[in-house]
Amino acid sequence: MSATDARLLAGSSVRAISILSLGSVDARSIETLAKFFPLIEQIDSGLGPDALLTDHAAALNRAIDGASGNWILILRGRETIDPSLAGELASAVSEPPLAWGYRIASVAVYCGRALRFGRDKGEIRLFQRRHARFDLRAPGREMKVQGTVIRIMHPLRMITFESAADHQRHLAERGVPHSLLRRLLLFSRNAIVTGSLWRSATSLRYLWIEAGYDSGRSQEPGAGRQ
Repeated sequence: MSATDARLLAGSSVRAISILSLGSVDARSIETLAKFFPLIEQIDSGLGPDALLTDHAAALNRAIDGASGNWILILRGRETIDPSLAGELASAVSEPPLAWGYRIASVAVYCGRALRFGRDKGEIRLFQRRHARFDLRAPGREMKVQGTVIRIMHPLRMITFESAADHQRHLAERGVPHSLLRRLLLFSRNAIVTGSLWRSATSLRYLWIEAGYDSGRSQEPGAGRQ
């Protein structure tokens, strides 16, 4: 972004947005925003895509302070914005806005299909920086927003693996295989906890492959590739 665009962005609260990225955000994942936001700024938070927002309040506040725009969207690496969500984000920041903060869910996409692991209430990802901050006196707490926080209807989509074979190779290259008994126990636990037994074959396939390896990270459904 040029210095001129930055000055314009700083003076505008409509049709301008600052993307605060966690991890590497591909330009293609946010290209749908260009139709609605002529001015888009991207800020690198210095954090990884799986970082918990509540664990990095000070770093995120510093990044927010450095934004040129008033409206900020937090986006994690591998997340994409489809046209429906882009349109809803544009409506959310139109004057006068209905709220100063918006909660957005993120749905993991595996083999071209959404993984269903219970209802995700989402995180506060879109907000007006003059009315929202992490409270450093309350570590571990969610961002504080003045007034009511509204839920965005359309989710972000986080791309994990294009195929089950890709998923299997990824874990095999980085992890240690579990015994069949441990795999069965992990799979059964996660299938019950996530409610996948009553949801979809895609989710069960994902959990079965995940349960086969100790990858050195938490066995959290939907974690995706690093």
